Amino acid sequence: MEELIIVRRKNGRFTRKSPSIKLELSGNRFIFNNQVSINVNLKNDDGVMFGFNYKQKKAYLFKDNEPDAFMLRTKSTNDSNLRFTSKDLMVHFIDCFGLDMDESKYFFAVAEKPNEKGAFLITHT
Repeated sequence: MEELIIVRRKNGRFTRKSPSIKLELSGNRFIFNNQVSINVNLKNDDGVMFGFNYKQKKAYLFKDNEPDAFMLRTKSTNDSNLRFTSKDLMVHFIDCFGLDMDESKYFFAVAEKPNEKGAFLITHT
């Protein structure tokens, strides 16, 4: 028993420790890890909006519950990461950050604290 090695199954869920957004190109899906949800104070059925500065290659995340906001949902009780899909927003991310489309997914860092206007800076990692 002393030489026994225990191997456990690992799930493929999005488990980065730092606040991150995962963009899956195949499904136009944006997935927020739990740290983003905590920092921005987001939960299921909350809305978010984005702003872009194409010259500086930066984007901004805002919590927003207007009717035209992107509504966040959880996948299941076992996967609490918030998500939504949008082809139009995906195109903005591709254009703003100059993504080359060689990868099936891209990750973006989200600032831990908002700026003076309440927006959280998003940068490509």
